[in-house]
Amino acid sequence: MHFFHLLCVILHIKTISSLISFDLTHTIKSTSPIYPGLTPFNFTKTFTSWKKDDSDESYFGAVNTFITSEHFGTHIDAPYHGSNTSWTVEQIPFKRLVSIQALIVDVSKKSSKVDNYHIEIQDLNEEIMKQATEYFVLLFYTGKSKFWPDQDAYAGGSTKEELDFPGLSPELATYLVDKYSEKLVGVGIDTIS
Repeated sequence: MHFFHLLCVILHIKTISSLISFDLTHTIKSTSPIYPGLTPFNFTKTFTSWKKDDSDESYFGAVNTFITSEHFGTHIDAPYHGSNTSWTVEQIPFKRLVSIQALIVDVSKKSSKVDNYHIEIQDLNEEIMKQATEYFVLLFYTGKSKFWPDQDAYAGGSTKEELDFPGLSPELATYLVDKYSEKLVGVGIDTIS
């Protein structure tokens, strides 16, 4: 079985003395959780062999094919995902993707009591939000990531009707756009999306 990372998300969190990097990717395979109805991960070994060229020198060649939905595993959603007038992934300015601050909001205690907990404005710590001095990403930790790759425990089930997991309330999403859109370049969450 082949395991690999489709997307390596590295965040640099500024501390007093240095930058700390975190790899937030999950290893993916065909049994990894996926939003119902999307194309699941499929890896096919297309070609592997040793070859000889005209000079009788041999070399190894390998070609593989993988297919999956763009909304699978650890991934980035372009602003276009929710607005047809916004950036697609390749249009996002590079400076908004690297060496940015990350602020973490831990809602794991609340979301452990309510599977489909709606993260609210009151869950933000405004003192922490003031620490954002430049472009930043806001990461919501619900605790669901510890259940990866169990589809039922991570997402509530494998059909749309069974899905049950935490997420941002519409009020919080609107608040973040209205108040922080100049510096907030992304929101991350450890649930299916």
